[in-house]
Amino acid sequence: MKFRDVETGYEDDVYAVSEPKKRWFLKEIMDACGVQKNEEGKYYFDGELRDQVIGKKVIGLVEHEPNVWIDRDYNQHNDTQHKIVEAKGIAWKD
Repeated sequence: MKFRDVETGYEDDVYAVSEPKKRWFLKEIMDACGVQKNEEGKYYFDGELRDQVIGKKVIGLVEHEPNVWIDRDYNQHNDTQHKIVEAKGIAWKD
């Protein structure tokens, strides 16, 4: 997914995976977009999932933390990692 900060215009690619024990972010995004769950708590896709999430606006809590890593050429990089820790849907008032 591509996320864009509406205030700064900053865009970043974000990956939500469907692997056991790592689905929390995918579930947060689906909940924030209003994807329905069935009686068993599993997500119910009425049509294509992408039609239910593309173009939706959500609000996210982002933590900025230091990220030190070494590339393939053994060069050390000191960056800031932007980590989404929570996402919620936006309720618009008429």
